[in-house]
Amino acid sequence: MSILFFPEAFILHFFTLIMSGLTKIILLGSQMPFKSSSHNYAEIIDESSIFIVMYHMFCFTDWLFDAEIKHQIGYSAVGFVLFHLFGYLVILFYLSLRVKIRIFRIYMHRRKSCL
Repeated sequence: MSILFFPEAFILHFFTLIMSGLTKIILLGSQMPFKSSSHNYAEIIDESSIFIVMYHMFCFTDWLFDAEIKHQIGYSAVGFVLFHLFGYLVILFYLSLRVKIRIFRIYMHRRKSCL
């Protein structure tokens, strides 16, 4: 909405993006809209990560002048995104393995009861 009314105010665009991300995090934390708590927490972590990356992108505007600091912030943003993706891969692998172990135990229990 701010893009339509203030096309030249880049700081205002980032400010509204950051505030909308913060509002989403607060609403997710207070309402817990999903049935499973793990899905709620995963959504909160996703929105928080988007919030942090948006703050990194805010530092690449004219608000920050030093090119060396922008360079370091770029490494920080890439490192954070990689950490987030790696963390989700580990969690996904763990949950997948847990389901496979549960299915294997059910299979073995049924196999013992049939004998």
